[in-house]
Amino acid sequence: MHLALDLGEANDVSVARTAEAAGFAFVTFEDSPTSRGIEAGVRASFLSRHTTRLGLAPQLHVTVTEPFHLATQLASLDHASLGRAGWVVGAVNSPEA
Repeated sequence: MHLALDLGEANDVSVARTAEAAGFAFVTFEDSPTSRGIEAGVRASFLSRHTTRLGLAPQLHVTVTEPFHLATQLASLDHASLGRAGWVVGAVNSPEA
């Protein structure tokens, strides 16, 4: 069994390190295309340099992001995390997005 933890919109290094020490397999990062905070892929890349075994899976939205940008962002995360990247597919369908 693999355990995952949703960090939501938090960007707390201590929470990610605690999850890693507790044996979680990966963490996910919630995101919204209309939020004003730091984007989930950027938060995952930041935490990739502060963890060693924890998988990092940001929610990136296919309905509002060009495929090229998704591909390069995920490739960059995979490179920064040394192969620990994941992806939670987001598909927002609202007038705001």
